[in-house]
Amino acid sequence: MARRALPSWVASASQRIVSSGPDSFHCHSAYERHASLGVWRSFSSNPVSSPPSSSNQGPTQTQSSAPTPPPSSSNQAQTSIPTPPPPPPPPSYAATDYSSYQQTSVRRRPYNLEAKMRMKQYRREAMHRQQALAIEEEERNFQLDQSKLYQKGDPGTVQGIVKEIITVGYFMKLPDGREGLLPCMELGCTGGIPLLTRLFKVGDEITVRQQKMYDGGKDKLFAKKDST
Repeated sequence: MARRALPSWVASASQRIVSSGPDSFHCHSAYERHASLGVWRSFSSNPVSSPPSSSNQGPTQTQSSAPTPPPSSSNQAQTSIPTPPPPPPPPSYAATDYSSYQQTSVRRRPYNLEAKMRMKQYRREAMHRQQALAIEEEERNFQLDQSKLYQKGDPGTVQGIVKEIITVGYFMKLPDGREGLLPCMELGCTGGIPLLTRLFKVGDEITVRQQKMYDGGKDKLFAKKDST
């Protein structure tokens, strides 16, 4: 089988490679060097007596058949624009180290219902003690201001008689036979049987203004002049 004739530029390059060896840099480009290196290996294993010469063909045909060599790597390095560095990767929350959170000295106590109820009871008892102390202080220091109360003979007033003393005021019997409640707020105090007993006793008369209640309940009584 006859060997196919090589192109003129491969034949000329192969002649130079065969004569100077595979490490020669006489080729015009890396592409030509790579092609000629394969030709040199084929010639070294199966030498040809007379490879086709470029003199058989005209100079016009040689110039037209030879391809334009690509630009060299040195020219490309000079004209190439440096590429910017790639952007940093986004933060990965999966790789977050949470070990520092577990090393803190502050620890949350476990939920204990019994301890919670006991704490509520302590606070309730402390509030009751504070209220008792305030009532005791009021019992010792409270003074009734007679100038702010109705006086006997004021228009629209009646004389009520104390029938019973309770924590929040007095139950009184009125001249028309009805009963009414005089709250302790009308006297300017917070109440309490000891304090109310010190102010008025059962059977004492108090000048009050009566507001009748026709729903079956006790009448409303007012002792302050500015009460509405």
